[in-house]
Amino acid sequence: MALPANVTTVVVLGTFLTPEGNPSTGTISFTASSWLTNSGANIAIPNSTVSKTLGTAGNFSVSLPITDDPDLSPSGFVYNVSEVVDGVSQNYNISIPGTIAGGGTLFLADLAPVAPAGPEYYSLASSLSIGSVTTLAAGSAATATITGLAPAQTLNLGIPTGPTGNTGATGPQGNTGTLAVGSVTSVANSGTASVTNVGSSTAGTFDFVLRDGPTGATGAQGNTGTLAVGIVTSVANSHINRNANRDTYRYTVRDPNAHAYRDTDRYGDKYAYSYSIADPDGDTYRDTNAHSYADTIRNTDSHPKRDPDSNSNRNANHYSNSHDRGSKRLLYEALGVREYWIVDVERAEIVALAVRDRGSYRIEESLVLPGLKIALLEEGLRRSRSNNHGKVSAWLLTQWQ
Repeated sequence: MALPANVTTVVVLGTFLTPEGNPSTGTISFTASSWLTNSGANIAIPNSTVSKTLGTAGNFSVSLPITDDPDLSPSGFVYNVSEVVDGVSQNYNISIPGTIAGGGTLFLADLAPVAPAGPEYYSLASSLSIGSVTTLAAGSAATATITGLAPAQTLNLGIPTGPTGNTGATGPQGNTGTLAVGSVTSVANSGTASVTNVGSSTAGTFDFVLRDGPTGATGAQGNTGTLAVGIVTSVANSHINRNANRDTYRYTVRDPNAHAYRDTDRYGDKYAYSYSIADPDGDTYRDTNAHSYADTIRNTDSHPKRDPDSNSNRNANHYSNSHDRGSKRLLYEALGVREYWIVDVERAEIVALAVRDRGSYRIEESLVLPGLKIALLEEGLRRSRSNNHGKVSAWLLTQWQ
């Protein structure tokens, strides 16, 4: 019958030889120093002797409980070993703590005798290693403590600070270092500031990352500005056409950056405003720079145009809208014109189209003339029906900043 599973055991091995190297004969006996009990398994183990006869090679093996098993009582007992070999005998005590029995086997020759008292003695001579070394205040007493259990124990030392020694010799002159500022960048106020040396220890170059400061308080209200229209004069690349028979005026001003023209037409007492780009059809006029530009503003109420598909005249507004939205629009897209406006003077409506990738889409604000909203021009058309050119022009100037 085996011992309970909660009892830890170890196999003790041994070999005995004569001085000539021949296997010895004899018996090895082990006797616990006291009876043992195991309350968990409700058993008792008498301290009877366990004897082993040496084999033909002078060897033996025996399985014994460890002497500090927490499931055995009393803990810390010892074994009395009786060796009767080749007619010679000796007796001594050993302990087998779990710290040296972790591998499950050990050799009797590696165990050192212990005193009969048992618990405070261990079978192996302790191997002592240095643990912590603490510097104490000058003048205090040195300390030494041993932690752990044999055979693996640790010596911890506390050593007082000694007196200051003599000043050593001056060392050689070090290399002269250099320092430079590298990049300086900013991050959001919630970011992380940093300084990084991207150079070397003797030629430092420091890159700085600085956090933005918090937003300042709102400033005081500025003074109210005023705006007035002064003198209006003509400049280069500008001209005025007048048709004396129809009392029609055209003011054409070139935008040299956007290659676009703003036209102001007056038909009797009516005014209309437009910006136009190169028109490839026949309704054109040529400026002094010999570039052809669209005559896009017409009084569609009084100037009918012949329908090219029939021998009759159709209402010019209907024909012009169909033509402008159809074939002319396709032609402008093919030519890559940046912006195309279709103006309906009668309805005071403007359809503005931006041309891109041989297609077009409607826009509410000019891309060629940034900040100019199409709704503003439509309001100008409506105002031109009841106001003269000067008033409408002045109003447009105040609105388009």
